[in-house]
Amino acid sequence: MPGQALKNYPKILFWLLLSLSFADSLKIKRIEIVGNYHRKDLIKYLVSEIGNFLDSNRLKASFNLIQEKYAEKGFYWVAINPLIITKADGIVLRWEIKENQQAQIGGVTIIGNESINSLLLTERLKFTKGAFSQNTVEENINAVLAVYLDSGFPFCQIEPKNFRIADFRVFYTLQVTEGPKVIIRNVQFPGRFITKISVLKRIFGLGDNWVYSETKVKAGIKRLAKTNLLDILGYNIRREEKDYSLIIEVAEKKSNEIQGAFAFLPKTEEKPIEYSGFVWLNGKNLFGTMRQVKGSWLKNPMRTQYSLAYLEPFIFGYRMNLGGEINHETKDTTYAKTSVGLFSEIMIQANSILRFETGYELVVPGVSDLTQAQTYWVGQGLAFDTRNQVTNPTQGIYANFSNRIGRKTIPLKSYKLVAKTFFDSEIILPFTPKLNLALLLHCRNLYTQDSVLIYDLFYLGGAKSLRGYPEESFYSTRLFWLNNELRWLLTLKSWFFPFFDCAAFLKDGNYPIKMGYGFGLRVESKIGLFGIDYGIAFKENPLNGKIHLSLTSQF
Repeated sequence: MPGQALKNYPKILFWLLLSLSFADSLKIKRIEIVGNYHRKDLIKYLVSEIGNFLDSNRLKASFNLIQEKYAEKGFYWVAINPLIITKADGIVLRWEIKENQQAQIGGVTIIGNESINSLLLTERLKFTKGAFSQNTVEENINAVLAVYLDSGFPFCQIEPKNFRIADFRVFYTLQVTEGPKVIIRNVQFPGRFITKISVLKRIFGLGDNWVYSETKVKAGIKRLAKTNLLDILGYNIRREEKDYSLIIEVAEKKSNEIQGAFAFLPKTEEKPIEYSGFVWLNGKNLFGTMRQVKGSWLKNPMRTQYSLAYLEPFIFGYRMNLGGEINHETKDTTYAKTSVGLFSEIMIQANSILRFETGYELVVPGVSDLTQAQTYWVGQGLAFDTRNQVTNPTQGIYANFSNRIGRKTIPLKSYKLVAKTFFDSEIILPFTPKLNLALLLHCRNLYTQDSVLIYDLFYLGGAKSLRGYPEESFYSTRLFWLNNELRWLLTLKSWFFPFFDCAAFLKDGNYPIKMGYGFGLRVESKIGLFGIDYGIAFKENPLNGKIHLSLTSQF
């Protein structure tokens, strides 16, 4: 770098100070820096000297460090004046800085580029004018290197050289050593035992015989990680005789999951102890083919619900999934509702999935004031997910928006339009590697041309929405709820969190607000992830909180 040639710029005053006697050496009590307008961070590099005895070697090292930090910013003509102020209880070391002029970028020349046009590479440079610094050189190297990495040259090397200064401007050259052009003939997945290689190649999105591209490789690896079936340990290029193979090292996770939850409300004067729970089973990778089967059972004092779903991946060899589901629900003796549906999912980007669905719903009443109804509906949705992991993410955003529009038929009445809108999101705001804030926002809305019936309503309360309240305590055609969790990471899969939930729902033209608070714990064990939440309704006795227990096991 050009700063090395100017490293010994005038130090007359410095050497004069070194000639002073340190016979009565004192410890450095305080360090002051003045004039460092472009390097406000200097003090963090020097603060460790406080408490040490001052000597010539220590002073010289600090001088060189300041000069190097300014050279990184292009201030090669900086003047540094150390002043030593002796006091009874120690030394105040004051560094007076005169920054002088900052070097400017004079020009960048690229040589050695035999396969890629110089004009194209020059257009990709991020810094061709303006203030010069070490960072601008590194950014230009990375910009040129990115072009080569996406053009089949993963072994390309770029070296900055021939720095020269003229009229406070820096001129330099980027020497390109291209290396061989790489065509990947095969992709291998060492560490794979269950999932079929053909399935992994489809998810990765690149088969055999393709020109290496770093951007495409990283996108494919991201798709593999998003399946939540694999841990990506690393990747490299291996030469085999005249061909190249891409080696992606993986560790397969357990692909099936069962989750159970149990909750109860303590006995009160008005109500006996109430129980609720659910069981959810998810086979995510049947026979190593990525086929999925999901089933669930839910029971609370008001409702019993069953569901079963199947998903077939890679229809016609494309990144499109096709599936079906059936749900059955009974609400005490009020009604029974059965629905069947078909859906398709299309991965439009590594983080986004587009969904289309259609279905049929039949409601059979159990009481005289309800009538039988059937609804044919279609819907669509879009899901976006940048979370770094599904279980206990530490950063990222998840959002899922969907709507359904249907035609409801009620005997002795004409067809009526009914529309439902759903929105679910999760935002993870990291504060430290072990502390983050999770914000989970949910919205539901119902529109109908007919009078609102009980089986069309949305319900609120319980472990999955408003903790601290009994299951389905509130219902409405429009409701919102927000779960706030301050998560402290104990291990990779164990965390503690206080939480605050709040919700609003439409009732008689107003939006009453309900709130709950409490704490939760997730602990990884040999049998799975154990969870406990203790929720308290706002303004209620803390001893009357609701306890939610859960266990998630993988096999």
